[in-house]
Amino acid sequence: PGEIRSTIERRSFSIWYSHSVTLIRRRIVITLAGSGDDNDSNSETEDDSTNTKAARSLKKMIKSQVEQIEELQAKLEDSLVTISTQTTQINDLKRISEIGTSAETNDVLSEYAEKVSELEKEKLELVNESKRIEKLHEEAVAAKQNEIDEIKEGLRQSETYLTEMR
Repeated sequence: PGEIRSTIERRSFSIWYSHSVTLIRRRIVITLAGSGDDNDSNSETEDDSTNTKAARSLKKMIKSQVEQIEELQAKLEDSLVTISTQTTQINDLKRISEIGTSAETNDVLSEYAEKVSELEKEKLELVNESKRIEKLHEEAVAAKQNEIDEIKEGLRQSETYLTEMR
């Protein structure tokens, strides 16, 4: 019982840790490769324009790669859950075959294995739905942050223009 609890706690911590690391990575990428424009100079020369285009292109590529990595991580997690479930089922079936129990017991255990499999699938679907909703929420927050940044930039440009007009 204590060992099972310890395993569950380790698994829960591992899931939490992985989720937290992914969240921090996303925020770092949003910060580093987000929609922020270069504000080093007010005049745009051809070099600045080229650098800005290259930076935007690089930012798009980084964002795309991060999304692909997150997709692969999600698929890996799904695969690991499936493997874990299948391993448990195989061990249960192996134990049953070694015992050589009655047909009625086999039917009950088979039903149990099917129910566990269904519950694991439902759990996986709920986890995926939760991740999808979380990602949509983060995207909405990022979009609002981008809007705020654009408004701030517009205000800065307006202030600069007014200062120059005076």
